[in-house]
Amino acid sequence: MIFFRPNTSQESRASRRARKSRTTSAARSALIGRHSQVEALEQRALLTIYNLQPVAPPISVGETQTVGPFTIATFASPSLIGNLSATVFNSPGVAAPTTAVGNILLIGSEFVPGIGNTNEYAVTTTLTFGQSEGHNQPQFTVQVTDTTVGVAGTSTAIGTFLILDAPVSLFSNVTPATPQEGLPLVNVPLGSIFDGNASATVADFKGTIDWADGSPNSIATFVDAGAFGTGRLFTVEGSHTYARGGAIAGVKVSVTDVSNITLPPSTLSYTTTAFTVTDPVLVPSAALPR
Repeated sequence: MIFFRPNTSQESRASRRARKSRTTSAARSALIGRHSQVEALEQRALLTIYNLQPVAPPISVGETQTVGPFTIATFASPSLIGNLSATVFNSPGVAAPTTAVGNILLIGSEFVPGIGNTNEYAVTTTLTFGQSEGHNQPQFTVQVTDTTVGVAGTSTAIGTFLILDAPVSLFSNVTPATPQEGLPLVNVPLGSIFDGNASATVADFKGTIDWADGSPNSIATFVDAGAFGTGRLFTVEGSHTYARGGAIAGVKVSVTDVSNITLPPSTLSYTTTAFTVTDPVLVPSAALPR
């Protein structure tokens, strides 16, 4: 009987080639997968400042006032606070300094999708504001920089200020001194007002005076009395002639700050204390000759 030995060498070589091909493909796929993971991790590592947001709604501040430190923005980051810095850029004339250092404070934790819980930070600063604009403007930019080795990322956000008109208040109340029937009162002081805006001028005010005698209201005038504290003083004056003598319950003065053209104006009303308009002094005539 004759036995034939099967030729297994060709089968073995084919099998080995197939196994090698499968192994190479698997290795290549694994390598590509690891490379994609590395790229994803690198991209994730480069983004370390999340959700940088200016404080909203617009930050309300008083004109010419120094405010701070106050929170101007918040953000999240896994980086250490020592590797983070912030700068606040302001429009000239709106807030000073135009380039301000932002202080970074750790205020808690924040959940970031795809990242998980991470540090939440606040950016604070101190600024001195200009005169009231009366409407919202993109007045500041917050820039946060991460100097962590291998990161060097920067993020910016734009926010708005609402600069409110400084309040006007009564500083002193003056009663007209001994008015007399028929004698004109010319530019008599009726009190003084205080404006919290140190840069205010007499052109910022309009006023009316009710002399409490039934006559039409007259126009008030204002005199700059100089700087006082953080603001400025103005004397309110008026002119009038009382047609008859008698008791006056008090002169009513109404003042409006018209410097802010788009926000409701600041107003102030006050009444002087009561006084009496005296009768005219009668001068006896010379005796007529008999």
